[in-house]
Amino acid sequence: MGDLDAANVPFTSGGAVAGKTKSYETLTGRAASVRGRSAGADEAATAATEHESELLRAEHSVEALLRRAKLCAKYLKDVLAYVEKRTHLELEYAKNLSKLALTVKPLICEESHLPLQGVFCHALDNDSDNCNAFLDTGSLILGAKFMEPMRARRSEHERRRKQLKEQWQRELRRMQEADGAKRKAYAIFAQRQQAARAAVELDARPERRRKVDDDAIQKAFEAESTYKKASLDVETQARHLHKVKAEVLHSLQALLLQYDQTIKAATMNFFQLQHNQSSITPIQFQRLYESSNQYEPGQQYHEFVKRFCALASQKHALQSSASLSNVMDAAADPDIFVQGPGRGPFLVRHAWPSLRGKQAAGSDSDSSHSGGKSREPSPVLNSPTMPHSSGDELDGRTAAEPAADTLPNDMSAAALTHKFRAADASRGELRCPECDCVVYPSALQCVKCGIGCHKECLSKLSAHCLPARLALSKGIFGKDLSQHLQETGCAVPLVITKCVEEIERSALTIKGIYRISGVKSKVEKLVEEFESVLDLVDLSRVNCHVVASVLKLYLRQLPVPLLTFELYPSFLKLAREWSSGAEGGVSELDALVHRLPADNLACLRFLMRHLSHVAAHAKDNQMPAANLGIVFGPTLLRTPGGHASLGCLADTVHQTRAVELLVAHAGVLFGAAHDASECPSTLAPDMPTLLPGFVPERPGEGPPEHHSAQGKRLSFLSLV
Repeated sequence: MGDLDAANVPFTSGGAVAGKTKSYETLTGRAASVRGRSAGADEAATAATEHESELLRAEHSVEALLRRAKLCAKYLKDVLAYVEKRTHLELEYAKNLSKLALTVKPLICEESHLPLQGVFCHALDNDSDNCNAFLDTGSLILGAKFMEPMRARRSEHERRRKQLKEQWQRELRRMQEADGAKRKAYAIFAQRQQAARAAVELDARPERRRKVDDDAIQKAFEAESTYKKASLDVETQARHLHKVKAEVLHSLQALLLQYDQTIKAATMNFFQLQHNQSSITPIQFQRLYESSNQYEPGQQYHEFVKRFCALASQKHALQSSASLSNVMDAAADPDIFVQGPGRGPFLVRHAWPSLRGKQAAGSDSDSSHSGGKSREPSPVLNSPTMPHSSGDELDGRTAAEPAADTLPNDMSAAALTHKFRAADASRGELRCPECDCVVYPSALQCVKCGIGCHKECLSKLSAHCLPARLALSKGIFGKDLSQHLQETGCAVPLVITKCVEEIERSALTIKGIYRISGVKSKVEKLVEEFESVLDLVDLSRVNCHVVASVLKLYLRQLPVPLLTFELYPSFLKLAREWSSGAEGGVSELDALVHRLPADNLACLRFLMRHLSHVAAHAKDNQMPAANLGIVFGPTLLRTPGGHASLGCLADTVHQTRAVELLVAHAGVLFGAAHDASECPSTLAPDMPTLLPGFVPERPGEGPPEHHSAQGKRLSFLSLV
């Protein structure tokens, strides 16, 4: 049925999402009702049989069901028209808003040091991201998630309804024809009997009477035979009509049930997509409000004044240095004063020290032309100020490179790996990886990897310096599980262990963990970090919903799902036939789980123990096993053909139920996780990092080994 977690957007931020989180009670109630329906499947079947028997005894029941089937088709047509028109309006709104954001953003972000400029730039970025989400959601709704399966169901529903209607009307016509033939035969039979009696009474001659009587009796006998045959035909047709009525009623009941199942699955998809799309907006506005509230009036003005004064002082210092250098060169070089044609002597300063030696050792012809225009002009005279772009010619460091004392003292370990200077506006727009805002010329930029960052973000920067950052992709996401584990030497992918350990450390009590998705741009950024520097990724400052979204994305992009394509029918069959409290069901589930490949089983054991721990905190995070099944069901269980078919839509309930059972019985299936030696992160402690020895030393600390991400990785298993 598509990824129902995918989008499962918001994070929680203060009281602004309190109203949103109330939907969890509804979600819990719906999951409980699904569980109740699965447990009472036999009762539902018995009730359906009773309804069918009652309809079979009632008159005009077939016509009533046919009218309801037609009404359902009309209702579905109206719903599709509403959803389609609504989606087109949203798409038009998203396109117009995206166009507006792209038009306004260069105007707002053109200058620097303007009040709340970063807030509005971030708001424009949010508008662009939300518009892209609108467009993606609209394409899914108009495609395989809603419109296509609903239209296919309506078309099939109408075709089957018309077939059943024609079949029933054909049988009714046959019954009416048989009944008409019976009535006609009875009328002829009665007429012949009356004619025979009249013939006996009117003619008194014996010969004539005998002949008339014989003819009348013969005709009456033939009419009686015809009437009896017609009566038998009516009885036979009545029995056949009753049989056809039972078949038509059964088919109509099944048709209406399929209609209900499809519209339920598609409607869940529709509102899940709508929720994923809209639930992030209040969080974004809340964060923008908080950022605006933290702004101090005059803050950007003070920054502007400081920047202006610093540039003025730097310009004055360069001009003074150039003037002093001219005077010193004039005292040291006897040929520095040259007479110009028609003018007084003017000062010539050689730009390059080597030039002076060459001219001193030159030929007489060279010295004879020293007063003409053939002498190479001085760069100092042609350009009164030293350009910033030629800062490499200065002794020590470039003019654009900040002094060491201007950088903060509390820089993070990742920030120490960079070599920062003032941002170069000619390189295009830069974004700070921490606050995701535009980096202006007043900020910093690494000369090695080109990353931009604000000064206030250096203390929490988590991205290490990698000159070939984009060329180091290892293809972790979307790679075969066994191949990845064989290459890394781990029992469980490091992406899973890092994300799980971070969630265990800080997010077990966060409402809607795993159900609420992170911001798309931040998720993509974290995925890029995992692809580039897998072992150096620091998740301690990453939003927990972004971490959870990356974990779900990794599992969803596995070429073969964690529960494999081969065992998909077995898991669905077990979930469909599961009865609560059955010990044999747990044994069957255990046997089914241990049919998985060894790598898949190890990852599933690690993941299910973690999810059972999350479910144990359901009172705080409102994510019991049923809700976790809704999130992870389509991710861990899917068919090779994807989720677009009607069969997958109908299987969603069973996918959810199967994962719910794995989470609920994780303690029995996989055992308690108390042994720290079982932690996958300790199975390969000597696994090299992507760039060995890359983490720098902090002042007063030991060598880089003390900063190793693996050396300080916390296992969540010790917390279970």
